[in-house]
Amino acid sequence: MNRFNNFLDEKRVHLAFKVSLWCKGVFALSEIVAGAATYFLPPQLLLTFVLWVTKEEFVEDPQDLVANFILLAARSNPIL
Repeated sequence: MNRFNNFLDEKRVHLAFKVSLWCKGVFALSEIVAGAATYFLPPQLLLTFVLWVTKEEFVEDPQDLVANFILLAARSNPIL
């Protein structure tokens, strides 16, 4: 039980909290950047990027669920 208490030491829990908070902040910042890029970049550039990212997956499996979803989302983006 003493070993478990050392693992859950207040300093370690606080450090884990800080690290998770920084990770959440970085993720939120990446979402903001991605949203701004989607809004300001030309639609053809975004579609070209999506095709470039998913190209190898479509060669391997043309029916890939994730790759098809990403491509459909890029094609039907209401902002574009």
